[in-house]
Order: sequence, then C-alpha cells, then structure tokens
Amino acid sequence: MVLKRAIAIPILLLATLLSACGPSLREREAAWQRAFQMDLEVTHDKWEADRARRWFKSNADAMRALKERYEEVYARWWQHIDPLSQVILSYSVAVASRADRGEIEGDEANRLYYTLEADIAQGRRTLPKHASQTERDAAMLRWWEAYWSQHRETYQATPGNPIDCRVIPDDARGSLVQCE
Repeated sequence: MVLKRAIAIPILLLATLLSACGPSLREREAAWQRAFQMDLEVTHDKWEADRARRWFKSNADAMRALKERYEEVYARWWQHIDPLSQVILSYSVAVASRADRGEIEGDEANRLYYTLEADIAQGRRTLPKHASQTERDAAMLRWWEAYWSQHRETYQATPGNPIDCRVIPDDARGSLVQCE
C-alpha cells in the first residue's frame, strides 16, 4: 500500500506539472492565428475610418493604401500574402483607378470586384487544405491562371484599357500576381 502511494504521488505530481507548464502547441498556434486575424481587422477598421474621413485623394489611392497596410501586417507577422489574396488586392487597385478616370461606373466596378471576390472564395474551397504552404500557393497559382484565361474578358472592366492580371515569378517569395 505504501509502495503504491509512493509511485502514485510522483506520477500525479508529474502529470500536474506537465499540465501546468503552459498551453499546448495547438493552443499557441490558435492564439497566434487569432492575434494575426485581429491585427488584420484593426488595420482594416483604421483604413475604413481614414476612408470615411476622406483621407485619400482617390479610390485608387485608398485601395493602394489598403494593399500596403495589409502587406505591412503580413510582414510584421512574418507571413506572405497568398496568391489569391494578392489578386483581390491588386484587382481592387486596378478597377478603382479605372473608376477614378471615369472609364467605368463605380457601381460596375464594385460589381466586378465583388463577383471576382466571390469566385475566388469558391475556388479556394476546391484547393488542398492539408498541403504545405508552397504546395497551396502553387495550386492557387494554377487555379488562378486557368480561371483568368477562361474569365479574362468578364473582368477587363473597360475595352479600351483592359485590366490584365498576370503571374510574376519571384525567386525569394514565390510568385506574385499583379493586375494592371
């Protein structure tokens, strides 16, 4: 009986110590992800406030500022913006610049942007979820190139000054998607 207690107490003590050592890896990753997401949301809220105060000279300036602010958040967290998010940010700048120049109505620019955003969200659901970031990025780029080749004319916005979104290879960070 004494021997059983002598063994049980150290095992119980060890289990207690291990459980009190801190959060698990999964809990730390979840907390890190929540903090990163909150940083993105705060950045967006600050941008919205600046836009409401008419801080930006044009719609294109506002969208460029949002893109730059998001890039800063991602860099601060040692992350990179995935290719499909790059498309959304880059396309928003391109379509806003055409709206600023009067080449397209604001309502039509918004319709194109939100349609593209919805199509990309739907496309994301078809991509592998448990792949490495490199594999996911490659799959996103393949999806984007196939999608853009099929739907390019839909999103060009203006016939005289069409928007073109192309993949630009980059040796350090993978590939970038730029819309102009």
